Amino acid sequence: MINFLKAFTPQELIERGAPQVFTTSSKGWVTKLVDWFENHPDGPQRKLYPAQSDMVFIRLIAYALSIICQEAQEAWERRWILFAQGEFLDIAAANNSTFRLKAQPAVTTIEFTLAEALATDLFIAAGTKVAIDKLTSTLLHFQTNEDVLILAGQTSGSVTATVNHAGFVGNGIAIGRLVYLVEPVEGLSVSNTDISNGGADEEEDQSLRLRALNAHDRISKAGGEASYKEQVLAYSSAIAAVKVVRPQEGHIWIYVLLETGAPSQTILDDIDLWMAPLEKRPQGDTLTSKPPEAVTYTIAGTVRYRGNPTLIQADIEAELNKVASGWAKRLAPYLAKKALDKVGGAVEGVEDIDLDIVGPANRQLAGQEFPVLIDIDLTMEAANA
Repeated sequence: MINFLKAFTPQELIERGAPQVFTTSSKGWVTKLVDWFENHPDGPQRKLYPAQSDMVFIRLIAYALSIICQEAQEAWERRWILFAQGEFLDIAAANNSTFRLKAQPAVTTIEFTLAEALATDLFIAAGTKVAIDKLTSTLLHFQTNEDVLILAGQTSGSVTATVNHAGFVGNGIAIGRLVYLVEPVEGLSVSNTDISNGGADEEEDQSLRLRALNAHDRISKAGGEASYKEQVLAYSSAIAAVKVVRPQEGHIWIYVLLETGAPSQTILDDIDLWMAPLEKRPQGDTLTSKPPEAVTYTIAGTVRYRGNPTLIQADIEAELNKVASGWAKRLAPYLAKKALDKVGGAVEGVEDIDLDIVGPANRQLAGQEFPVLIDIDLTMEAANA
C-alpha cells in the first residue's frame, strides 16, 4: 500500500540521522586544508605533493580537528530530543515539561486473617512486613501502605502493600505466596489475594523520547483521546499501551496494558486517582480504568528442515516467542501470519515453513484486546535429500 502521509514521522527522522554540522573525518579536513593551502588568497597558493613536509603537518592538524569536531557534532546532536540519549535526553525532554519516570515498586493486596474472632479490636500498623518466607524476607518483602483494624467479632482485613525494591523484581508473585509475617502475631495469618504487579524499571530513552515529542497532546483539557492517553502513560513506565474509549457522553473508559500484562485492580484504582478531575480531565467526565481483555492463541504449523530437528525447533520457537512478546505489549495488534513465517523461515536449517494462528476469531484484535501466546505446536518433517 502506498503511504500518503505528508509529514515525516519521528522514527523516520531518527533513521535519517542528524544533520552533519561539523566535518568529523580526517580525510575531509585534509581536503579542506589542501584546498586552502593551494587556492585561498591568504594561503601559500602553491601545489602540494604527498611527500612534502607541509603535508605531514596538514595531516596532523586534520587529525586533531577531526577529533574536536566529532565531539562538537556529538554535543550538537545531544541538544535535540530526536537524537539525545541518557542524561542529555532528560534535559532536552524537560524543555517540553516531560521528565523521566523513576523506577516503581510492585504492589499487591494483603489479607490478614485471624484463626478466630477476638473480643477486642486488633490494630495492625502501616509498614507491617510480609514476605514469601523467612529466608528471603530480608532481601524482598512487602510493607502495608495503611493501618488495618480488624474489629471485634470479625476475622479478616485487607490492605495494599508495596515491595521494598523498585523495579520488575517484585512483579509476578502468585496469589497465596506471601504468607510469612516478619513480626508474627499469635493467631494471625497473612496472604496476598492478587498477583503482585506494577513494578517497573526506570523509563527507557525510547519511551521518554516519545512522550516528550507528544507532550503537546497533554495540553488539551477537553478530554481528547490523545490527551487522556499521554496523561495515563505518564503514570508509570510499567505501562506499555493505553486505549481510550467513550461508550457514552460524559463517560470515559481507559484500558491499560502493562509490560507484564493486565494490571491488578490496585493499579487501576491508583490510575483513577492519578487522573484527578480538577487537573487531568474535564469536570463532569466519569472516568474508569479497566484491564484489557486477553485473547489466547496457539502458533501451529509444519516445518520442513535439514539438520538437527531438536536444535532447529528450539531456534524457531525462540524467534516466534520474540514476535509474540512484542504483540503482547500492544493493544489491538494485527496477528500477522507473514511475520511468523518470516522469522521462522530465516532460522538456519529450515527449508520450508507454514505456520498458522489458532484461536482468535479475528486476527485483527479489538482496541481493548491484547494477545497471549499459550503454546507453540510444530510438526517437524525432514526434507528429502
